[in-house]
Amino acid sequence: MLFRSQEPLAWIYQRIQYILGGIIVPISLFPPHLAVVAEYLPFSHVYYDAARTIVHFDQALFVKFLSIQCSWILFFKLLH
Repeated sequence: MLFRSQEPLAWIYQRIQYILGGIIVPISLFPPHLAVVAEYLPFSHVYYDAARTIVHFDQALFVKFLSIQCSWILFFKLLH
């Protein structure tokens, strides 16, 4: 086994999730190229887009949010 404990990997994953999910800094403040990448990763849809939808509902953004989220669910389902 490479690691005796999974805690360091969980810590790194959690920090990536916080940064790319828009918890520490909103994704709208990211540099444009990083914002595009973060927007399509599953982390932003767990935190940033869900909060943005609750604060200010926009149907077009909500449909985009749901379609990307469903795509990730399907992707991980196919991996399993």
